[in-house]
Amino acid sequence: MMNNLPEATMTLILTRQHLEQVLTMRDCIEAIADVMRRFSLGETVMPVRLMTPVPGRGSHAAMPAAIPGLGVLGIKSITIFPTNPERGAPAILGLVILNESNTGRPLAVMDAAYLTAVRTAAASAVATRALARPDASALALIGAGVQAGSHLWALSEVRPLRSVAVYDIDRLVAERFIETKSRRHPELTFRLAASPEDAIRGADLVCTVTTSQTPVVDLNWLKEGVHINAVGAHTPEARELDSATVTAARVLVDSREAALKEAGDLIIPLQEGRFGAEHIRDEIGEVLAGIKPGRTSDAQITVYKSVGIAVQDIAAARLAYERAVSLGVGVPVEL
Repeated sequence: MMNNLPEATMTLILTRQHLEQVLTMRDCIEAIADVMRRFSLGETVMPVRLMTPVPGRGSHAAMPAAIPGLGVLGIKSITIFPTNPERGAPAILGLVILNESNTGRPLAVMDAAYLTAVRTAAASAVATRALARPDASALALIGAGVQAGSHLWALSEVRPLRSVAVYDIDRLVAERFIETKSRRHPELTFRLAASPEDAIRGADLVCTVTTSQTPVVDLNWLKEGVHINAVGAHTPEARELDSATVTAARVLVDSREAALKEAGDLIIPLQEGRFGAEHIRDEIGEVLAGIKPGRTSDAQITVYKSVGIAVQDIAAARLAYERAVSLGVGVPVEL
């Protein structure tokens, strides 16, 4: 990614359709790997997100960050309303505002839902590339929503996938997912799983992308050497992994500060006394920077616990803006 931003005097509006034209998963994976290294080396500025509960609906998140080395800062403002799909609306809606860091000029305003879907999966792909066994080819997707699709896309960029087992609490959702994705990925064998256990047994890679408040992964179902991307839970009370899995695994997080405040997958077993804070303090950016080890044996279970952090959004937004300006995509406006 270039450190010098394209010259522009107006603010660029980028819709979902614009982002689909300019933001590729492969490029986003590299942008996220770069910014996670910067983050763990202390080269970014990022407060923990501000969460505002919306009674009866969900929550609003304000996520600011600055990346001085890339010349940008910005904020993502999103709503997370889990029941929206029942009303025909996406669960995540919002905007990202991207500013250049010299004068603070707003460079772009863009759709946050698509950006979030891509950058979240790109972060899991970065962790998978760093932690999973090189020959990992059997993927289990627990949850068959938007993030399941983006994770399938992302992990196919970094590992030689051959088979995909899919489970969703709504069987019809899982069936539609398989029908759609099998056409897009004819090289893969898809299987509808009867339960999380059915999907997970024998998998080399597991992605949990659910809204479940209680564990959907049990240690007894996991094969040796499996890598897990735990993505769906992002509050202290919710978790997708059981305590035994987290205790047994080599755990990496995106941000230790955010994880210890927001990740129920880690907070709950920590409060149970299963382990000390040192067990869950290492960041994936430290592995990428060579500061901390990743996988230490073929048999080791590895977990990447993601809560999603603002530097990822701003790095992805910068990439999208850079590509959009280069390709002449988007609507320039004078604010």
